[in-house]
Amino acid sequence: MTGGNKSSQLSIAFTDGDKRMNVSRDTKYPFSGVLEGVGPVFCVEIKNSLMEQAKISTGTTRLVEIYRRISAGTLVQSFHGIWEHERKTYYVMEDLRNELTIAAALTTNRLPDRLARLRFAYDVANTVAYFHSVGLLIKVITDETVVIRTLEGNEVRPCLANIETARTFMEPTAMTSYDVRFEAAEYQRQRMHTKYTDIWRQVNSASNSSSDHRTVWHPDKAFIRQRLADGSLPWGDQQREDGSDDIYAIVGECWNASPALRPSASYVAQTLLEIVARHTAKTPERDPIVSPEHKQRVLEVIRASRDGKRGEHIAMGSVVALRRSVERDMDPVSSFLLGAAIWYELPPGGVHEYEDPESFSIQPREVKRAREALQYLEGAVDAGIDEAHKETALAYASLARHYLHASKNTDI
Repeated sequence: MTGGNKSSQLSIAFTDGDKRMNVSRDTKYPFSGVLEGVGPVFCVEIKNSLMEQAKISTGTTRLVEIYRRISAGTLVQSFHGIWEHERKTYYVMEDLRNELTIAAALTTNRLPDRLARLRFAYDVANTVAYFHSVGLLIKVITDETVVIRTLEGNEVRPCLANIETARTFMEPTAMTSYDVRFEAAEYQRQRMHTKYTDIWRQVNSASNSSSDHRTVWHPDKAFIRQRLADGSLPWGDQQREDGSDDIYAIVGECWNASPALRPSASYVAQTLLEIVARHTAKTPERDPIVSPEHKQRVLEVIRASRDGKRGEHIAMGSVVALRRSVERDMDPVSSFLLGAAIWYELPPGGVHEYEDPESFSIQPREVKRAREALQYLEGAVDAGIDEAHKETALAYASLARHYLHASKNTDI
């Protein structure tokens, strides 16, 4: 771009004098009011530093593109466009401040029935999964930022507010202040948001789906921090409602102290949908095949192998349990752990313990090991388990070396 006003490259939806914009100064935002034909909105200035970021193919700043991608098909507050006013540029967002939040519903005993709450939790998880699929972090999910909307037929759906805090995976995401009740344990140390901190936060709606009462949060932040440091679940001790063990199981996985062992957002959504189906049909709950503690022990052995500290193996019972978890529950974390264990030959006897005794192959052992490991590692990577990238790369590199060597010795 040469010369001229940099904002001229933005797609301006509203300008000064546009009668649709009936807004005035606000105590929290620069402007708020009503957008004709839409409803309540607020306007926040797009700062010069953001305006000067690299333009993308649509001719808008990255910030505007984020809101467009979010609004494409998720249960979040709507982005209505760009407003140019008095030589400044603002984005126009749906104003949800007067809507019913989870916190308000819990306080006033206005929560819907349990099955509706489970569907609600699934919708939240599915929205987070969509964010991650397009390379976005949602960053802020609390009982104050999730709105409960009642549709026709008394169906309830969530709507996530504070979307102006969303950022791409590669952008800085630290905040100067945060609510310790809703932040992952590692955030206290690194002050950085990741997919894993999103996973931690998203299940608050699920934990509230298991009880008719507010999750028991201790008012003392130091107490909560200590529980997190000790590896305890932050909700404290409370009476569980009958039939809620499956809900607490997935919540516990998302609140795993080790980020690498938290499930992907898509897996959380899938699991909650299955829980909804089971509760609708009133079928028995299913206990997890592999406990979080078991997964942690396997991960420690894998990480030791990465560092070259070999010596400890994984029992065949663990291998069988991980495989069952993959086959029955399609658990991507178990898929990663099993694939990595195969790659490092951690089961007793190595890769041959996994092979079909009736199969016959003249391929070298290294090739068999890589192929077997990739069956599980690729599934984990596809499901969003970043921890599986290293072993996946190593297995593919091994295959590449083998086939490159074989091609040089082929007489054609």
